[in-house]
Formats: sequence, C-alpha cells, structure tokens
Amino acid sequence: MTKALAQTYTTVHNYRVLIMRVLCAGCALATLWYGINVYEAVSRTIVAERIGSEANALNNSVNDLGTQYMKLENSASPSALAAYGMTVSPVSAYIPAGASLGSVALSGHEL
Repeated sequence: MTKALAQTYTTVHNYRVLIMRVLCAGCALATLWYGINVYEAVSRTIVAERIGSEANALNNSVNDLGTQYMKLENSASPSALAAYGMTVSPVSAYIPAGASLGSVALSGHEL
C-alpha cells in the first residue's frame, strides 16, 4: 500500500509540475501578447497625433494663403490698377469688328 501511495504521489506530483509549467508558459505568452498590443496602440496613437499636427499645419497654411488671396483681391481695384497703365474699357473694345454670329457658325462652332 505504501508503494502504491508513493507511486500515486509521484505521478500526481509530476502532473502538477507539468500543469504549473504549462500555466507559467501560458502566462508568459499572454504577457508577451499584451506587451505587443500595448506597443502597437502607443505607436498608432503617436502616428495619429503626428498626422493630426501635420493636418493642422496644412490647414493653417491654407488659411494664410486664403488671407493673402483676399488681400490681393481687395487691392485689385480700377484705381490701383491705373498705376500700372490699365484703364477701364467697355467690353465692345475687345470684340473684333468682323465677327458676327454667321461667321462664327460658318467656322464650325455651334451656338
């Protein structure tokens, strides 16, 4: 009987050691998996923040260009352009005298 108990204890002890090793290996793998997931989350957060800051910088540049455009558009008045030799002329000054609807139709352009 003592021999049977000793053999049973040895067998149970061996299985207990095996189960503990499997559990420790499982915990190690779970810890490694958790570390990889945390690293990926932090990396993606950093990249998202960087992209957001680049988008904000680009938006500020576009706003600055829009402001410059508005300043240039407001400064282009007939009186300001007169300094460069430009004058206000009627539209008919730009239409050649020989043009008519018939000559336009004959040249292949449809109306």
